[in-house]
Amino acid sequence: LFFAACTNQRDMVELLLQDPEGRKTLFKCDQDRNNLFHLLVIHDLHEMLREIFAICIHLRKEKVPELPDVNTLLQGTNKAKLTPLALTVASGKPKMFVCLLELQRVALWQYGPVTCYLYPLTSLDTAVEEGASTVLEEIVDKDGVEFLEDDVIQALIEAKWNTYLSRFVVHVVSSVF
Repeated sequence: LFFAACTNQRDMVELLLQDPEGRKTLFKCDQDRNNLFHLLVIHDLHEMLREIFAICIHLRKEKVPELPDVNTLLQGTNKAKLTPLALTVASGKPKMFVCLLELQRVALWQYGPVTCYLYPLTSLDTAVEEGASTVLEEIVDKDGVEFLEDDVIQALIEAKWNTYLSRFVVHVVSSVF
């Protein structure tokens, strides 16, 4: 399954995911603890990522017993303690970053052309396990300026500023004077 996905063989991926034995490999990892989503990020295959994600959601709705939740793939960390989303920043792939964000969002409401989405903070601002890097940490560490242009990241930084840093700056300035 990994080879078929990383070489962009859509028909083979669909065939393998129809078989119960093929679905078992979906949640395996390589020697660097990269799961399938990590590998698709590394090879910059966002369309394949979307297709596999959609297949996983479809199979989950059909209550396929051997298929864990697709969030297991999204929140899994590799040896470098990076989730697939954090790996997009570490490897400098903003298009893949947007792709993964779009897959993880949940529509709260829609009114005409306006839709309100909920984005999970896990992996963006909260480490999924001890020692794991968050997306914001990777943006700072890798000088990922291009990721700061994303609306979700801008909103997150603004919310953090308004909640924490603005009070801190006011406190420091008032204690100095």
